[in-house]
Amino acid sequence: MLPSTADQSTTRPAPETDGEDLLLRLTREHRDAAGLVLALQRWTGSGAGDPVETARELITDLVRHSVAERIHLLPLVRRYVPEGDAAADRIDAGQQKLEYQLQQLERLPMKGDFWIHLKIVDALVTQHAGELESHVFPALAAACPAGELRDAGARAARTARTAPTHPHPHAPREGAALAAAAPGAGLVDRVRDLFRS
Repeated sequence: MLPSTADQSTTRPAPETDGEDLLLRLTREHRDAAGLVLALQRWTGSGAGDPVETARELITDLVRHSVAERIHLLPLVRRYVPEGDAAADRIDAGQQKLEYQLQQLERLPMKGDFWIHLKIVDALVTQHAGELESHVFPALAAACPAGELRDAGARAARTARTAPTHPHPHAPREGAALAAAAPGAGLVDRVRDLFRS
């Protein structure tokens, strides 16, 4: 099981890029997650770095990313992308699978099954990023006004500061209910982490 600390801040703060639209932000986050997975995979051979902190950072970043996609991306996909409801439902189903694997990863010691679940997380993130960046993002960029994508990117940056840091099995799946729950859920997670340490 990953040890918990009172301060769950990551070693690298989420970059805040003024004017970064939602699609650029989410694409960057996909690359960041892939980099963290690669760092963990390299650790198995080298023993360098702090794998616990890297794993914690990966889980936190992916949960925050998932929340941002549900709040800010899925409503735009439903509105602007042809057959957007089906696309949004596929994205959401993939997020649920990923969050389940993150819950498993968070509970496991860094041996045996941990590395199996990390490979599953890597495959899910790669598949997710590939579908979005190859199909959904180009369709959304063509149909959605650029200003709306910039505004959504700014809102996603704010969400990243308040989103939950752990996957929660009963959290709202997308939209306004999730946006309303995110700041409180983040606070609950931080308080829970204080009591774990």
